[in-house]
Amino acid sequence: MRFVTSVVRLALAATVLFGVSLVAQGLNLRAGTWEYNMVISGAIPMDGVPENMRASMEAELRKPRVFKSCLTAEDVKSLNLGRTDDSDDEECKVLSSNLTASGGDITRECTGDRPRTETVHVETTSPQAMRATVTSQGAQGVMTTTISGKWLAAACRD
Repeated sequence: MRFVTSVVRLALAATVLFGVSLVAQGLNLRAGTWEYNMVISGAIPMDGVPENMRASMEAELRKPRVFKSCLTAEDVKSLNLGRTDDSDDEECKVLSSNLTASGGDITRECTGDRPRTETVHVETTSPQAMRATVTSQGAQGVMTTTISGKWLAAACRD
């Protein structure tokens, strides 16, 4: 189960970090509490997972996930939201970024334990709503994470 947690954390961290990067570059989103719905499809990395556990773990990872996250002005400024001790995002660099207030695209290249190229396409339909698709292409194939987010409140609660 540690592997499942790691993959979900990685997907969530990448998603939230992309969100923060987008806000910092001028995407029109409100600070505060956000709720995200996330669905993973495609090739899920299963290195090191015993064959007899793969099907059940993959099924669990493909279940839609709902989570809340706080987006503060400081998070936007420092771009630290969503980083965890086991996050490998510091091994990723942005190759291209084309964003406006209503959306755009970012491509980044990651090295480390799981080398991959990630692309994100994001759209904001209002300052309280966003959609994003993160595509990660690596040796295991292509994994797509689809995220929709809605702003819940200006205040963030611990």
